[in-house]
Amino acid sequence: MYITLIFLPILGSIFAGFFGRKVGIFGAQFITCLSLFLSAVLSSIAFFEVGFCNSPVTINLGSWIDSELLTISWEFYFDQLSVTFCIMITYITFLILVYTVYYMDGQPHNQRFFSYLSAFAGFMLVLVTAGNYFVMFVGWEFIGIISYLLISYYFTRIQAVKSGLLALTMNRLGDMILSLAFFALFASVCTLDYSTVFSISPYLNENILTVVALFLFGGACAKSAQIPLHTWLPYSMEASRNVTWNFLLIIFIIYFYSDIAYLVATIIMNITDEGNMFCLMFMPTLFYSRERDNKGRFVKLKNTNEIIALPEDLSGFLVGSLLGDGSLQYSKKDSEGRGTGNVQFAITYKSLLYMQYIISFILPLSLKTEPTPWPNPITGLIPTQYFFRTRSLPVLTLWHSQWYRWDADLNRYIKIIPSNIEDLITELSLAIWIMDDGHASKNGVTLCTECFTDLEIDLLKSVLESKFKLIVTKQRRVTSTGKVSSRLYISSASREQLHSLVLPYFIPSMLYKLNIK
Repeated sequence: MYITLIFLPILGSIFAGFFGRKVGIFGAQFITCLSLFLSAVLSSIAFFEVGFCNSPVTINLGSWIDSELLTISWEFYFDQLSVTFCIMITYITFLILVYTVYYMDGQPHNQRFFSYLSAFAGFMLVLVTAGNYFVMFVGWEFIGIISYLLISYYFTRIQAVKSGLLALTMNRLGDMILSLAFFALFASVCTLDYSTVFSISPYLNENILTVVALFLFGGACAKSAQIPLHTWLPYSMEASRNVTWNFLLIIFIIYFYSDIAYLVATIIMNITDEGNMFCLMFMPTLFYSRERDNKGRFVKLKNTNEIIALPEDLSGFLVGSLLGDGSLQYSKKDSEGRGTGNVQFAITYKSLLYMQYIISFILPLSLKTEPTPWPNPITGLIPTQYFFRTRSLPVLTLWHSQWYRWDADLNRYIKIIPSNIEDLITELSLAIWIMDDGHASKNGVTLCTECFTDLEIDLLKSVLESKFKLIVTKQRRVTSTGKVSSRLYISSASREQLHSLVLPYFIPSMLYKLNIK
């Protein structure tokens, strides 16, 4: 149903455009009006299901681009905001089409005109329901092309052709500015998928957010005829009046869509409560952001005792890896050894398969790169370790403040356990922790915890017992240097319980850590 409401106007446009001579003027009018009417009905049903029943829908039609650094799919996302715009687009365009039946009576090439109008509505639906910026750009571009075709509909008039070329040129300028926004966004988060951008963008540098927002707004200025890229709009009056009605509609859609795009880029909007979408529709938000101080700068988080929210699987992975061999490192340090700038996640491991497995979790934080082998295969030696690190990101800097503290005596950062570890650790975290820094022992599993204090180890023991119902003991260990440390041993009596928790997240090459052959 959801895909049908998008493509019905496009199919009606294709039918009227390619088979207009066969079906005649009335046939083209009937097909396009019927397709818009059916699309409007389906939009109403979608509005009820998504808007009132609060059940967003995501549809993936398949892969579009799949390269080493960029993966784009034909994805559509229907949330409360999208279906609201679908209602406006379909019903208003349907009324315009009905009016056009009488207004264009006796005009030449009626079939072509109705084909343009129906396609205009179809690609507006593509724009507002796209699941990533690339698919949105497809709808955006087709709207620009159809704008040119509508304005120069009376192509025998020189002024109409000039007006169409002016609109096309001005829209191409806006498209170039919008493309710069996509480049900046991809350079920052390495993806153009809405869901990933939504998760990561609140923690990006404010300068990057400002640049992306200004480029998005600049692209919308050209498409929606805002100063100073508005000069094409008066000349569009060369087209028939109902086309002007359509341009007023597209100005409305694109203007508020640009506001929403900026809100999305900064994760200001939170369309989860009923009715929020109606408040946002009439709220200009270009220069609004998260909480700012009296000088307009972003205010830092006041309570740093809470781990910043990330996607559940990514957060669970980070917690498990930080309990194990993973580390958060500053990319730059000052003369005293303290970190400056942002933090990156790094890990070294002996198994290439496991390294590739964990990269699947942290792709939103990193470039899609392969682990670095050591020694380098060029030397002719067989690699025994693989090293991987992410890009430096503000969100990881905030995580670093929870998991590390500065030790003045050692002149370095040491890893600590957050006080709310019980809320943070998940089954995925436990599985990653075992694969990272655990090993099978007497049909049970031993977890290495030498880098933590006795109090922190006791806290971890109580969390494993209370949250996961495991039987855990604390084992003393004396290293070769005489240092006394402790490890946690998950008893073989908890074997079945442990397996039920972590096996869904284990890869076959790491099952030996659970003593499974």
